[in-house]
Amino acid sequence: AHPMWQLFNAVGRAWMFIVNQWETEHHILRDAMNVPNIIKQAKINFGGDNVEYEHHIWDVDSCYPSMPREDILKAMGDILLEVRSTDRKEKRKFILVPRTKLEKPRWGTSYTEEEKVTHMKIDFKVMQEVMDFSMDNAICKLGGTMIRQIKGIPQGDSLSPAICIGTLAWYENKWMSKQSKEDKKNMVIKRYLDDVIMIINSQYKNKQQMINTY
Repeated sequence: AHPMWQLFNAVGRAWMFIVNQWETEHHILRDAMNVPNIIKQAKINFGGDNVEYEHHIWDVDSCYPSMPREDILKAMGDILLEVRSTDRKEKRKFILVPRTKLEKPRWGTSYTEEEKVTHMKIDFKVMQEVMDFSMDNAICKLGGTMIRQIKGIPQGDSLSPAICIGTLAWYENKWMSKQSKEDKKNMVIKRYLDDVIMIINSQYKNKQQMINTY
């Protein structure tokens, strides 16, 4: 495989690893098969089987073609910084990405000769540089014309899933910070890639406001 393909693939997996490590208020759903259990838990949160609830489903509009570049770079940079800035920072020097997809990336503190055979070492500077390159050089061919994408998430890029999931989670975190404890108790929101489900207490006084502002 081309070395750039290998690098982009490894960095894309490293970014997804970072997004999955971000422990904050967001709506990331990693397994769509969990939706029935989420609905059951929502009913419990709302007060049991006697409480009426409703659900709303959205597809994030124009997520891939229209997401602002400045938001993407700010979001992913913030997530990376926050994940690194923990009490375990000394153990988070870089990411070791397995050369096989059967294993998951992990934090690295050393890069032994044995690990060089089985893993790629991806440091945080490389992650940011590849992100910048990806955003600046998303090019596709339409007929005989080469077209450079200047906004949105790069199409067909190894980094694109992590960018989509991470940036939307960053937006969600900002929205959640504006909601009261009572609001949060009366709703459950989950998102799989760019598909969103909101489960909300039908009798809740702020129901319509929350639906309208989300």
